[in-house]
Amino acid sequence: MITDREQRSFLEIARPPLNMRLTYCIGTTFTLDFSALIALALATQGEQRSEETLDIADSYQKLYSFGARAIVFCQSCRIMKLPKEFFRPEKTPRQRLLSLLDAIITPISTNEVEGTFHPKVWLFRFDPVERSGDPVWKILIASRNLTEAQTWEICAELVGSRSGHSDSRNKDLKRFFSQLKDKSGIKAKQLIDKALRDLSSVEFVPPKPFNTAAFIAKRGKGASFPVLDNVRYKKIIAVSPFLAMKALKKLNNVTDAAMIAGIKDVQLLESLPKIKENTYLFKLEGMDFHAKLYLCLRKDGKGTDVYLGSANLTNAGMLSEGKNVEAMLKLSCGKDLLGDFENKFIYQEKKRDRSKSKLYPWLRRLNDSDLEDSLHVQDDEKKRLPLEMVRADLASGTFVLKRTGRVWKLRWNGSVGPWDPKVRVTLQVSDDDTVYDLRSFINVYARVQVRSKAPSAFILVRAEMVGVSPIEFGSVAEVIGGSKKRGEEVFQEIARATKFGEMLRSVLRESPGRLFVTKDPIPPVGEDGNESRQSLPGNGKPKRHKKIESYVEALLLSDLDSSHQREMIERTISVYAKRGNKEALMLQRFWRRLQTALHEVGIHANE
Repeated sequence: MITDREQRSFLEIARPPLNMRLTYCIGTTFTLDFSALIALALATQGEQRSEETLDIADSYQKLYSFGARAIVFCQSCRIMKLPKEFFRPEKTPRQRLLSLLDAIITPISTNEVEGTFHPKVWLFRFDPVERSGDPVWKILIASRNLTEAQTWEICAELVGSRSGHSDSRNKDLKRFFSQLKDKSGIKAKQLIDKALRDLSSVEFVPPKPFNTAAFIAKRGKGASFPVLDNVRYKKIIAVSPFLAMKALKKLNNVTDAAMIAGIKDVQLLESLPKIKENTYLFKLEGMDFHAKLYLCLRKDGKGTDVYLGSANLTNAGMLSEGKNVEAMLKLSCGKDLLGDFENKFIYQEKKRDRSKSKLYPWLRRLNDSDLEDSLHVQDDEKKRLPLEMVRADLASGTFVLKRTGRVWKLRWNGSVGPWDPKVRVTLQVSDDDTVYDLRSFINVYARVQVRSKAPSAFILVRAEMVGVSPIEFGSVAEVIGGSKKRGEEVFQEIARATKFGEMLRSVLRESPGRLFVTKDPIPPVGEDGNESRQSLPGNGKPKRHKKIESYVEALLLSDLDSSHQREMIERTISVYAKRGNKEALMLQRFWRRLQTALHEVGIHANE
């Protein structure tokens, strides 16, 4: 947690262990970058490459697999960097595929003025590929959002295994996920139900050097974290980029307190000289500061408690009056840890008089000019406040996209305060390049020019005002009506642009050089989606050759007791067979006989 050699990236932690694969992923975040979601999806499938370097068949297989196993909860109206290509009436197959990821995201509506959905918790289950062996669970409690931001963060990874008995330490974790279940659709509820059953008998091992670990959550107003307790703790080092006065006063009551903070709120320390003298600012070229960490030395001499996770040193995040939803991990170990942190992260040369101690190069002491800079930051935020109020209002409601006959209509359900008349707010609906004035959609269904039978649910909002940089943010609408087979329609779109052999190879997770070795090239696909007839010998009658045999071999070697893989194989073959693909027709007959045999030996499609 402290040394350089123990640092790991979030995506590295999310990758399956050797010879294992993802069974489910349940995550929470405040903000979400779409590009980071794609990177997470590929990492959980064991993929090292970026999405741009994959062919469409590989992308579909990996993203489809992740989509069936994952759900991510985030604060409403906090999706960042949505591709502009989504908001066009015509999409390439790749853009259409990526837009399917809206089914993974569940927005949580809260009034951002009063409190936000702010936890960063990730639960993964991995199972052996060969089905022999025990599953592995990972729980991550982090300060990092699902973004690509270059920030200094903190994260704890706990690895769990089945213990054979109920583990009481998971009670708060189960309660946290149970409350998310109440805000979920059918798919998310099914995944959470699986996780809740698992957590009843999974034991997580604390990371070294800690001897205990406990998950604790703040679920809005009335709940708080036991961090700023001057009765329990005699010394606290607080690490937080954002601050608020009531929380700072509680820290000020502790006998010995030090702090690492961001520039934004340090002007509050002008009236708190004891903390001000022991406050340091993080400084690293090209990297911002976002970690939340609290090291607390106990008065009873029994050791150090460490709290890390999502909660800033603010009223909303830390105190019972705040309405934020937050999550932290409490880790306990010996009393030497706090001093170890000081020696390895704060003081390169420690003196009795802290003001004379030499700091590490990534920290510097707070000075009076920093208080002035903090005021300038506050002034800039005040200029942006009218735009942020728009986001806060919209985050408390819900977008609804509804189909009536052949017409799609949109509305936003919720209440809004009077917006500054100088602010212009527009929105776009995925599958539509029209820019609409948002006010016409507030609590009234208005027609939008969506041409797809099953459009993506992404909504892009832009708020702008003269003299201020505009803000753009996305959310996911609730979709009522439309096709229930959106995934199938997208798959068919992709299939039209992808050769049968390439798609089937990807579904079977085979590399191009491993199977399907044949002297004959895979017949090209014409513009009408059918193979060119001149590529088929005998006036279009397919000849049995090694290629078909290698397809059969690949099917027999694949993971046929996986309902997910059988579904992918079935869909691939049936789509190409409907298009008259000769190889697919031959393989379809074999596949049906194989399915019958699988049923006879007790492997069913819906285990």
